[in-house]
Amino acid sequence: MSSGVGAMLRAYWLSKQREGALPKRQDIDPGEIRGLLPDLALVESLEGGRYFRFRLIGTSAERCLGHIAMRRTFDGDSERGRYRDLVAFLRRAGNTCDCLETRIPNFGDNAVYEAIEATVAPLVDQDGQPVRFLIAMEFVISASAAIEARARRMER
Repeated sequence: MSSGVGAMLRAYWLSKQREGALPKRQDIDPGEIRGLLPDLALVESLEGGRYFRFRLIGTSAERCLGHIAMRRTFDGDSERGRYRDLVAFLRRAGNTCDCLETRIPNFGDNAVYEAIEATVAPLVDQDGQPVRFLIAMEFVISASAAIEARARRMER
């Protein structure tokens, strides 16, 4: 499924594994993935995965999400379940300790996008527990937005 940024994140994440151990946050060098940063988010797990918080959101991802608040804490019930699919995805990646891909409904405020093709790569603490997650996001435009954009181009 992953075509661009997700595939590159997965390759980078795999390159950071040492002797079968998952990468830690300090293993990640933003300079090595500079081209991916606009489309990435860094999310931390709180209270053993009960809650999550956006630590960093790349500029492109933030714009496509509709400028959701940085450092926002959320769980599966937050804001009438807005983050339910994202939380389930993060928990699955944490439980499997694997880099996973999925398509989830857009949890942001920008209605132009109906879904997000997401790749999540868990990062572990010194005890090997997944405590942070890098998420590559590729946004899928809604059919109605695509039709409207095409109609505007044809009017010109």
